[in-house]
Amino acid sequence: MCNGIAEYALRLGVEYARERRAFGERIGAYQYVQEHLVSSRAEVEAAKLLTLACARLVDEGVETPENAALAKLTASETAVRVVDRSLRVHGATGWVRGHPLEFLYRYVRMMTIIEGTSEIQKVIVARSMGLG
Repeated sequence: MCNGIAEYALRLGVEYARERRAFGERIGAYQYVQEHLVSSRAEVEAAKLLTLACARLVDEGVETPENAALAKLTASETAVRVVDRSLRVHGATGWVRGHPLEFLYRYVRMMTIIEGTSEIQKVIVARSMGLG
């Protein structure tokens, strides 16, 4: 779910950056906006790959709590950052009640809490590394 939220938020940001004009140019031409969107794309792709790798291990019968914890931690934290960046690209437009990003911004934070907080996921991974 987190990967889907992140992909959707990224798509909204890219579409807006292609359409919105400021000072005679599309805002997607500005390096600041590009940095937000490219960083988001890199994180989205990494989170998806980690999730797929975890799913492959489960399919192979190699279920380890630390793999699931890493995938959940990465995907949920990535979703929060991507939604935040997309909202920054949209500016005040993204805060308008009823805009998809306004909803996602409030909703996505929950993803770092339900089914084990990010902090708990880190504890699981740390233990698998022999740190706790």
